[in-house]
Amino acid sequence: MEMELYMNADSILYEVRGGVGIITLNRPELMNAMNDQMVDALIEAVRFSESSPDVKTLVLTGRGRAFCGGADLGRFLEDYEAFIRSGKASEFYKRSLPEVFYRFSKPLIVGVNGPAVGVGMTLMLACDIRIAVHSAYFSAPFAQIGLTPEFGSTFCLPRLVGYPKTMEWLLTGRKIPAEEALANRLINQVVEDDVLLPTVLGLAEKIGSFPEEACAAIKRLVRQGQESGLGECIEREETAFRESQKRPVHYEMVRRMMRK
Repeated sequence: MEMELYMNADSILYEVRGGVGIITLNRPELMNAMNDQMVDALIEAVRFSESSPDVKTLVLTGRGRAFCGGADLGRFLEDYEAFIRSGKASEFYKRSLPEVFYRFSKPLIVGVNGPAVGVGMTLMLACDIRIAVHSAYFSAPFAQIGLTPEFGSTFCLPRLVGYPKTMEWLLTGRKIPAEEALANRLINQVVEDDVLLPTVLGLAEKIGSFPEEACAAIKRLVRQGQESGLGECIEREETAFRESQKRPVHYEMVRRMMRK
């Protein structure tokens, strides 16, 4: 079954297979870098999955060699140049994207098929179960381009891996191998590349076979116990992210990184 509403296939692919909604990030030539179109398509796909009775569980993965290489850096340059000209803040950061993921009531599983960088790493924190391939790595290089983290990561990451690891990973932006991520509880499981999708889909189908009400209630109860203050955290992150986007150092550091 294909999604029965507009979807930009240049950004994501979407299908429903055996009760499992499957979102595939679809900019493989750019390591699935996130742009405005992908943000809008993700919001639309998650909302569709929430409302569709045919979708029992949802899977998120990427096409090609990367899960998500972060935000499209070219867009950041355009945002800063537009801010200098008009003083208008960027619309790239949409609070509705993390909110639609965190409010999704059905089980959500991510299959990390390669590098998860920047928003690629913070996006997967909104998923309930995280499975990655051995070749995957994780990195949050926000400080390296003069930005602050987003997607509720400053709320969720310390609760997953603890304060010291959170600070190390966010301040250095270093690559975190899949085995280290597993040891620090960032992910649930590491598998070989060729069995990632069968593993993730098999788990999604199994969970989807259980009573929907029970699964939704379990997720709601666990999330409610952990997320007191998450909304305020996302609001603080948005404010800090937008302010950091306006600084000249961010523009220069993005240009420097793009020249590498």
